[in-house]
Parts: sequence; C-alpha cells; structure tokens
Amino acid sequence: MLDLLEPRRRQVQHEWPGGPFMRSYDGAAYTMPMQMGIEIARIDNAFEVDTRLATAARILGPPVPTATDWYAFSAEVTRSYQAVNRLLEAGLSVFKAASDDGPIFIVTASDPQSRAVLTEISNQIGVTVVADPPAVSMSVQQQAARIGVYQGWAGSMDEGWTRLVLENFDYAYETLMNHDVREKGLSERLDVIIIPAEIPLNRLIEGASDEDAPPGYRGGIGEEGVENLKAFVRGGGTLVTFEGADALVIEHFGVPVRNALQGISGSDLFLPASLLRMELDEDHPLTLGSPNEVAAKWAGGRAYEPTDFGGDAGRVRAVGTWAEDPDRLLMSGVIVGAEHLAGKGAILDVEYGNGRILMYGFRVQHRGQTHGTYKLLFNALLKNNPRPATEDR
Repeated sequence: MLDLLEPRRRQVQHEWPGGPFMRSYDGAAYTMPMQMGIEIARIDNAFEVDTRLATAARILGPPVPTATDWYAFSAEVTRSYQAVNRLLEAGLSVFKAASDDGPIFIVTASDPQSRAVLTEISNQIGVTVVADPPAVSMSVQQQAARIGVYQGWAGSMDEGWTRLVLENFDYAYETLMNHDVREKGLSERLDVIIIPAEIPLNRLIEGASDEDAPPGYRGGIGEEGVENLKAFVRGGGTLVTFEGADALVIEHFGVPVRNALQGISGSDLFLPASLLRMELDEDHPLTLGSPNEVAAKWAGGRAYEPTDFGGDAGRVRAVGTWAEDPDRLLMSGVIVGAEHLAGKGAILDVEYGNGRILMYGFRVQHRGQTHGTYKLLFNALLKNNPRPATEDR
C-alpha cells in the first residue's frame, strides 16, 4: 500500500560495478495520489472510529440547490468535463467562466430542465453543483469538438487507452482508419485529430508491407494523408500528438523543435517510468483548472527545445515545462541526468496556419490512470463559442 501511495526514491543500481544501470521489471514509481491529482494523509498514531462492513458503494452527490440565475460547478474537478459533455448532449448551453472561487462551468437557471439534469448528473458522478456563484466574469459558451482518433492498422495500445479515457468521460469520437485520413475535407467533419503514441512514423505513413500483412491491412496514410492533415490544421483544425507521434509534425510539418534527449546515451540519462514535476503556463487555455505544477507520468517521452531553422509553423508556446530546477524534477521514482530535461518543453502549442498542433511529450492519459493531467487534454476537446453568457439572458 505504501509503495502505491507514497513517493518513492528508488536506489540506483548497476548490473555490475561500472556497468549499465539495472532496470526493474516495470516502472520505478506509481504513486497513485500523484497520478490522480489528489492528496492523502498518513496517520501513524492509533485511533478509534466506528466502522461497518462495506459490501457496496454508490456515489452520493450533495443536493442541487435552486438557483435564480446560474448553476455552477468547478472546472478544477476532472469529472466536471464529463458533466459538461452530458449537459451538451442533453441540449443545454454550458459556459466557461471565472469566479472568486476559481474557474467554473455555468448553466443558466432559466432553462426549466437545468436543475433536473444537473441533479441526475451529480447523483451519477458526484460533481458538486452550487447556485448563483458570486462575481462571475469572462463567460464563454462551450461546444463539443468533433474528435477523430487515428487507429489505422498499427495496433497501438496507447490508441486503446485513449479511446477508453474518452469513453469513460462521455466524449463522442470517430475512429480514423488510413482511408479516412487520405480522404480530403477532414475539417468538414472534424475539429480535433489525435495521433496516439506507439505508432512509428514509417508505420503511420507507409504501413505494413505485402510480406507483413494480408490484403486489406496493408499501407498507411501515405503522403496524401500527410498533406490532408496539413490542410486540416491550416484550415483551423487541432492536431494532437502523444509522445513519439510528434515525429510526424517535426519531420513533415516543419515544426522548428527537436527532442533534446535524442542522442543522449543510456549512461548519461537513466529514467525508468517515474513521476516528474511539470510547471504549467497558468495563462494558457489548456491549463484551465490545473494547479501551477502537476505530476506527469514519464514512461518514455520528450524534452522539447527550439531549433535554429524556420519552417511553416508560427509561434511555438510551451504550455508545460519540465521543472527548471533539476533537483525538483523527480517527484517519485528514479532519475540520473535530470539536467538533460530540466527547463525543456513538455507540452507545446504550435501555431500552424489558422489551426494549431498540440505536442504532448508524455502520455497525458497514460493507461487510464493519470487523472491529474487529463484536464490538459480535455481543455483541447472543447470549442469556445465567443458569445458571453449574458447575451442569453
């Protein structure tokens, strides 16, 4: 239990004196509270408390009060994004807003079904709803983005985990096969396209050969698909890459960044799966609802730095950065060579034509466990409709 709950500092060992680092069977740390974005308390002193055997559990949401103007729930709660999806599916208007208590989502009380729908949602997923929050400002209506998740024939486990997370939070999405990407007009049916990790670039573009797969399972998106993805982003779409999927945009989109870890030897950098401190740009829309620092699950990843050449991309903005101080980078696990990551980019927002490319240098949704970083993805899956809530009243 302590191994799962408390920060770990694994001892660095070598296979033999002066030899390569010895890797454990699996990750160096799990530390579920960090992954989930919650805090725990350890009680070392004995205490007495009344208990009873629990044979079942159900969510008990607090009663939803009656509002005069607005119902609100916190955007700092990850499940709130599932609530937004259910409200939009029910046909209700949802707004993102600022308040004295932090960022919130609000729903007008003038809609006769608002309280009933919110009560049902609260009872099902436990989101706390309040009435008439004070000092509401900067409200912007939200729309569900039309999401496509690339699958192809590559057989990526990360693609499966991505689908599971989206489904668990009630996101509608379209699975994209190679022929879907090769068809023109992606922007006519999609707003966001996600390329998961664990799909090598040559497998993405060229696919399996005649020797590797039977007819019908060969090939990839091809150069035609690459050009269609470029046109999709230039036309205003958002392309999301997880970890190694960034090779597509670095090599084919002319994005002027590189992975600073490329070429560093295993004797200079030892980083089995661990939890690293990531510092966030609090003014960027992707970080809405997140603290200034979060624990990011490293299971292989990237440390981005700019290159000295131009390209088709516009401004490149670091949304998340690996901790500037190498001594603060590791939160749980083990690392040798922290200076190679410290201060480098972990999440990039790249302007490209009228759209953008979001490059996540780690798996923000790693194996359906990292609830503490989900919001950094979920905020990309909502579209702002630039109409203040007061126009509806």
